[in-house]
Amino acid sequence: MGCKHRFTTFERIETPKLRVVKRGGCKADYERSKIEKGIRLALEKRPFSESEIEDIVSSIENKILKIAKDKIITSKQIGDMVSEKLRNVDEVAYIRFVSVYKKFGSAKKFSREIEKLNK
Repeated sequence: MGCKHRFTTFERIETPKLRVVKRGGCKADYERSKIEKGIRLALEKRPFSESEIEDIVSSIENKILKIAKDKIITSKQIGDMVSEKLRNVDEVAYIRFVSVYKKFGSAKKFSREIEKLNK
């Protein structure tokens, strides 16, 4: 009997130690896994392969590494980058992400964001 499972590995550059300034002003270590989790949730049941998701996360991380001054970046900058990327690759994923990121509390906020997309 054979294995019958397929394993994939991804190689990536080890990221330098970055700090993220949160909304409240406290600082935390940068964690790629948090970005990946948010993107995976936004893309859930959307037509994206593992390698496409990995490419999306990697492109965002590369942009973070380019703009992080003094190895510090704000959570807002990261959220804006993720929003922009998702807006360009999948509108449904974008709406899912920004509804959490911008803390939508009503259907009106969803409608406004969808109107912005259609312009």
